[in-house]
Amino acid sequence: MEAEAPLERLVSPSTRPSPTRGTGPRQSLNADKYFLFMSCTFRLMIWTRVLKSLSMARGQQKLQSQAKAAEKAAKAAKQKGHNANDQKKAAQQALVFSCAVCKAQMPDPKTYKQHFENKHPKNDLPPELKTV
Repeated sequence: MEAEAPLERLVSPSTRPSPTRGTGPRQSLNADKYFLFMSCTFRLMIWTRVLKSLSMARGQQKLQSQAKAAEKAAKAAKQKGHNANDQKKAAQQALVFSCAVCKAQMPDPKTYKQHFENKHPKNDLPPELKTV
């Protein structure tokens, strides 16, 4: 049985990429090192892809992770409207009545009437509050 030939012997020197110019013995040695480095780099890239493909989820695990991601997205969408700015906007829309004297805002006419009687007792009631 023959021992496996080193990688440098399998490829003829004419097909190797030459990183340096010149034909001296030092340049030839550098070219051999460069070729060996590039072939090892290529092997590393191939093995990285193989290992990455083995670690990807398959079958039931894939379905479970998709369901978990969908549940997380639904929870995030539900929580999206619960921030302080949205709550302030909703509260501002609910304040539809405004005091004619001090411009304070109230949500309903009953509260507006109580406010007017307590804060402005010397002023006459506005016509919209006399029926309440």
